[in-house]
Amino acid sequence: RPSDLEAAWTIPPSDVQRWVIEDGRVPVQLGQLQPREVPAQRLFFIDGDEAVPCFVFSRLFGVWAKSLLPASTSWASRFQVSRTFDAFPFPLCFRIARPPEGQPQLRFAKGTRRLEELGHRLRYELMDDGRRRASRGTEDERLGQQIELIEELDGILLREMKIPLHANDLEILEAL
Repeated sequence: RPSDLEAAWTIPPSDVQRWVIEDGRVPVQLGQLQPREVPAQRLFFIDGDEAVPCFVFSRLFGVWAKSLLPASTSWASRFQVSRTFDAFPFPLCFRIARPPEGQPQLRFAKGTRRLEELGHRLRYELMDDGRRRASRGTEDERLGQQIELIEELDGILLREMKIPLHANDLEILEAL
């Protein structure tokens, strides 16, 4: 599709990164593209800052994606940053930026320092892009750290949405 080619070959602004989600997979597999790097097929593009990993690794996104997106093997037919995210009830810590040129961007709103730190750590802990430093500790310790990061992220986002921290998926879906 022309829009896919345009997204693949345009260069995002210098203050955002280009992220890709493995197409159609929940829980998501997320990666960051380097400048002038174009992925193979079966990937969905999202431009933005560390708000991208915070959003796609969150329980809010997981519950929403598994419950409300139509059955398909492709993210492209299920949502687009410019359309579907308009309908997603984002917590106020996120915003959709629409630059005059290029793709819409998923970004943090101002005053989200802790979420920005979590986004940076999520990128390091959950995204194996071949540049990960040798990790310290056992696999179980690393998994425990990843779980703690996700729990802290979900705690912040659920509190902001006024959803109880121990809400089940149905309660989260009803709140969304």
